[in-house]
Amino acid sequence: MNLSTLVCSRTPFVAGQLGITSYLAIAISRTSGTERLFVYGRPAKDGSPLLATSDLADFELMEVGPAVPTSPSSAYPYDMQADLLGHLFILAPDGLLVEVESATGAVIEQDMTGFPGVYVGSWAIMSYRDQVYLFGGESVARYDP
Repeated sequence: MNLSTLVCSRTPFVAGQLGITSYLAIAISRTSGTERLFVYGRPAKDGSPLLATSDLADFELMEVGPAVPTSPSSAYPYDMQADLLGHLFILAPDGLLVEVESATGAVIEQDMTGFPGVYVGSWAIMSYRDQVYLFGGESVARYDP
Protein backbone atom coordinates (compact mmCIF):
# COMPACT_ATOMS: atom_id res chain seq x y z
CA MET A 1 0.00 0.00 0.00
CA ASN A 2 1.20 3.45 -0.84
CA LEU A 3 0.76 5.32 2.44
CA SER A 4 0.48 8.71 0.76
CA THR A 5 -2.38 7.66 -1.55
CA LEU A 6 -3.69 4.58 0.34
CA VAL A 7 -3.69 2.66 -2.94
CA CYS A 8 -2.88 -1.04 -2.75
CA SER A 9 -0.92 -2.89 -5.41
CA ARG A 10 -0.09 -6.56 -5.84
CA THR A 11 3.36 -7.74 -4.76
CA PRO A 12 5.31 -10.50 -6.53
CA PHE A 13 4.79 -12.81 -3.50
CA VAL A 14 3.81 -16.32 -4.62
CA ALA A 15 1.83 -18.47 -2.18
CA GLY A 16 3.09 -21.98 -1.43
CA GLN A 17 6.81 -21.18 -1.47
CA LEU A 18 8.90 -23.70 0.52
CA GLY A 19 5.73 -25.77 0.81
CA ILE A 20 4.09 -23.32 3.23
CA THR A 21 0.54 -23.35 1.94
CA SER A 22 -1.47 -22.18 4.93
CA TYR A 23 -1.22 -21.25 8.58
CA LEU A 24 1.57 -18.76 8.16
CA ALA A 25 2.51 -15.67 10.10
CA ILE A 26 4.41 -12.72 8.70
CA ALA A 27 6.41 -9.84 10.16
CA ILE A 28 8.64 -7.08 8.83
CA SER A 29 11.92 -6.51 10.65
CA ARG A 30 14.70 -4.03 10.13
CA THR A 31 18.01 -5.69 10.87
CA SER A 32 21.35 -4.29 9.75
CA GLY A 33 19.51 -1.30 8.26
CA THR A 34 17.53 -3.46 5.81
CA GLU A 35 13.84 -4.27 5.98
CA ARG A 36 13.10 -7.95 5.54
CA LEU A 37 9.92 -9.98 5.35
CA PHE A 38 9.84 -12.96 7.72
CA VAL A 39 7.40 -15.84 7.27
CA TYR A 40 6.77 -18.55 9.85
CA GLY A 41 4.70 -21.61 9.04
CA ARG A 42 4.37 -25.33 8.59
CA PRO A 43 5.29 -26.77 5.23
CA ALA A 44 2.75 -29.27 3.99
CA LYS A 45 5.46 -31.89 3.35
CA ASP A 46 6.50 -32.69 6.94
CA GLY A 47 4.64 -30.28 9.18
CA SER A 48 7.72 -29.01 11.09
CA PRO A 49 7.54 -25.24 11.62
CA LEU A 50 10.19 -23.18 9.86
CA LEU A 51 11.26 -19.58 9.48
CA ALA A 52 11.87 -18.06 6.06
CA THR A 53 12.88 -14.59 4.91
CA SER A 54 12.79 -12.41 1.83
CA ASP A 55 13.63 -8.89 0.80
CA LEU A 56 10.73 -6.60 -0.03
CA ALA A 57 11.66 -6.36 -3.72
CA ASP A 58 11.24 -9.89 -5.07
CA PHE A 59 9.39 -11.61 -2.18
CA GLU A 60 11.16 -14.89 -2.96
CA LEU A 61 11.36 -16.88 0.27
CA MET A 62 14.61 -18.41 1.47
CA GLU A 63 14.56 -20.85 4.36
CA VAL A 64 16.29 -19.53 7.48
CA GLY A 65 15.88 -22.73 9.48
CA PRO A 66 13.56 -24.86 11.57
CA ALA A 67 11.86 -22.95 14.38
CA VAL A 68 10.39 -25.69 16.51
CA PRO A 69 9.33 -24.94 20.09
CA THR A 70 10.33 -27.55 22.69
CA SER A 71 6.68 -28.48 23.07
CA PRO A 72 5.26 -27.68 19.64
CA SER A 73 1.89 -26.03 19.82
CA SER A 74 -0.81 -27.76 17.84
CA ALA A 75 -2.74 -24.51 17.69
CA TYR A 76 -2.54 -22.62 14.40
CA PRO A 77 -2.53 -20.05 12.96
CA TYR A 78 0.13 -18.01 14.64
CA ASP A 79 0.71 -14.27 14.71
CA MET A 80 4.25 -12.88 14.57
CA GLN A 81 5.82 -9.53 15.38
CA ALA A 82 9.35 -8.15 15.31
CA ASP A 83 10.72 -5.66 17.82
CA LEU A 84 13.13 -2.79 17.16
CA LEU A 85 16.13 -5.06 17.81
CA GLY A 86 15.09 -7.60 15.18
CA HIS A 87 13.81 -10.22 17.63
CA LEU A 88 10.84 -12.21 16.38
CA PHE A 89 7.98 -13.13 18.70
CA ILE A 90 5.40 -15.71 17.66
CA LEU A 91 2.07 -16.17 19.46
CA ALA A 92 -0.17 -19.23 19.13
CA PRO A 93 -3.88 -19.18 19.97
CA ASP A 94 -3.23 -21.49 22.93
CA GLY A 95 -1.05 -18.78 24.53
CA LEU A 96 2.38 -20.16 23.61
CA LEU A 97 4.78 -17.23 23.04
CA VAL A 98 8.03 -18.10 21.28
CA GLU A 99 11.05 -15.84 20.71
CA VAL A 100 12.95 -16.86 17.58
CA GLU A 101 16.43 -15.83 16.41
CA SER A 102 15.86 -14.14 13.04
CA ALA A 103 19.25 -15.21 11.62
CA THR A 104 18.93 -18.95 12.33
CA GLY A 105 15.33 -19.78 13.23
CA ALA A 106 16.52 -21.14 16.58
CA VAL A 107 14.07 -20.86 19.45
CA ILE A 108 15.64 -18.52 22.02
CA GLU A 109 12.92 -18.74 24.63
CA GLN A 110 9.34 -19.82 24.95
CA ASP A 111 6.62 -19.37 27.53
CA MET A 112 3.10 -20.71 27.91
CA THR A 113 1.63 -17.35 28.86
CA GLY A 114 -1.77 -18.50 30.03
CA PHE A 115 -2.95 -15.33 28.35
CA PRO A 116 -6.74 -15.13 28.69
CA GLY A 117 -8.86 -14.44 25.69
CA VAL A 118 -6.46 -15.86 23.12
CA TYR A 119 -9.08 -18.42 22.13
CA VAL A 120 -11.66 -15.68 21.61
CA GLY A 121 -11.93 -15.20 17.83
CA SER A 122 -9.63 -12.19 17.52
CA TRP A 123 -6.14 -11.97 18.95
CA ALA A 124 -2.85 -10.37 17.98
CA ILE A 125 0.66 -9.54 19.08
CA MET A 126 2.35 -6.13 18.86
CA SER A 127 5.74 -4.79 19.85
CA TYR A 128 6.49 -1.31 21.08
CA ARG A 129 10.03 -0.33 22.00
CA ASP A 130 11.37 -3.24 24.06
CA GLN A 131 8.00 -4.66 25.13
CA VAL A 132 5.63 -7.16 23.53
CA TYR A 133 1.87 -6.78 23.92
CA LEU A 134 -0.69 -9.56 23.57
CA PHE A 135 -4.28 -8.77 22.60
CA GLY A 136 -7.19 -11.18 22.82
CA GLY A 137 -10.89 -10.62 23.33
CA GLU A 138 -11.09 -7.81 25.88
CA SER A 139 -7.67 -8.52 27.41
CA VAL A 140 -4.28 -6.91 26.90
CA ALA A 141 -1.09 -8.25 28.47
CA ARG A 142 2.48 -6.97 28.39
CA TYR A 143 5.36 -9.38 28.03
CA ASP A 144 8.82 -8.15 28.97
CA PRO A 145 11.44 -10.18 27.11
